[in-house]
Amino acid sequence: MMKKVLILLLVAIVGLSVACSQAASQNDTNGGSSGSENQESMNETAEIFQTTDSETETATTSPPTTTTTTTTTTTTTTTTSDFWSRKNPNPMGEMRGLIATFYDDSELEFTILLDNPVRGDEARQLAKSWNRFNEVDDDEEFLIVDATLELKKWYSPDDDAFIMSDWDYDYFRSDYSKYRAKNSFVVEGEFFVEAYEGAVVSGKLGFVIPKDDEGYIVLYDKYWWKLTR
Repeated sequence: MMKKVLILLLVAIVGLSVACSQAASQNDTNGGSSGSENQESMNETAEIFQTTDSETETATTSPPTTTTTTTTTTTTTTTTSDFWSRKNPNPMGEMRGLIATFYDDSELEFTILLDNPVRGDEARQLAKSWNRFNEVDDDEEFLIVDATLELKKWYSPDDDAFIMSDWDYDYFRSDYSKYRAKNSFVVEGEFFVEAYEGAVVSGKLGFVIPKDDEGYIVLYDKYWWKLTR
């Protein structure tokens, strides 16, 4: 009887051991599967966060700052008096332009060229060929200059023609004093402008000047030419 009880107890113990072993094995299997699933979940979450972090970093990263150094160069230009002035007269053969607005709202723009100055015996012979009564005193001589004007713009409220003649020109001595000639003479092909916008007029200006003087021709008491180039 005692043997039967011991055998049954031994069988129960063995069965219990087997059951515990199976339960432990089952728990290990379940625990390993859950850990693998959690790792995969962590990996996926990490990738998402990494992607999110990367996107956030890209969105919030400021572009590199570029420093530009600008160098400013100041050029100081020293000029002499304006061209066509008494202190800086225009040479013969160089065209000059004038733009002006008058008190009556007339508007003017033209270019003017004085060139080919002739004086001395050559001028005297030319003047005599034009009129045999053209004479000057011994201390004077003729000065003859070619003039060409192009009237680029001319507006007059009354539609009057633009006028320019030898009366608008004077001769100043080399000491800058205006010369009033003792004589006058007839000029063939005299420069005289009575025209409207677009006209080009040429002619000759004639002056009686002090002999051998190297003075100036002046237009409108303001615009100066010297007799040389």
